[in-house]
Amino acid sequence: MHIYHVKPSFDPIFPATEPRYFEDDRDPYYYNNDHRARNLACVDTTEVCSPDGKTCWSMTTPVPPDIPSPPAYWLTKWSLENSNIYDSLKWRLGTALLAQESISQSISQPLAHDQWQLEAAQLFATSLARIQYDAWGIATGEDRERPGYVEVTPDEARGRLCRLYKFKSPDYTNINLAAFVGLPLLAIVNLF
Repeated sequence: MHIYHVKPSFDPIFPATEPRYFEDDRDPYYYNNDHRARNLACVDTTEVCSPDGKTCWSMTTPVPPDIPSPPAYWLTKWSLENSNIYDSLKWRLGTALLAQESISQSISQPLAHDQWQLEAAQLFATSLARIQYDAWGIATGEDRERPGYVEVTPDEARGRLCRLYKFKSPDYTNINLAAFVGLPLLAIVNLF
């Protein structure tokens, strides 16, 4: 099945340059007559650095022996573990692409001339959002009640990860000092 574009697309990942005319339409639709997939390859690498920035290492290697690993290190490391392009795509597949939003049935609205760059930027932004989501999950301990959960938090971080993440609780309310003091005073004034 072809996706027909209302305008030609010269993007290297989403090409559609072959015109096709239909009986009732004066203007052609454009499609890609090459059935081979176009690949967009992204290589994710993540390094963690010491607080002074002098020593950096890959996330997949152990912490160097002369570098302390405080609770903030473990929260950062675990938050970054799944913040990559693969994990941004694996469950959403094609629906993760911005180009998918331009398609209605088999017709696509015009794509940007640099659509592949927009897609790469969106995938990167999704991986950054994933960091925040995973940090929240670690801080709230969302998986600790699941069967098969195994505690792997090192001793130096155990019990200290939750307080590193600040989030507003839905049932938390700040007290407005003016209202707290003003309303009782107004009530007293109204009595007289």
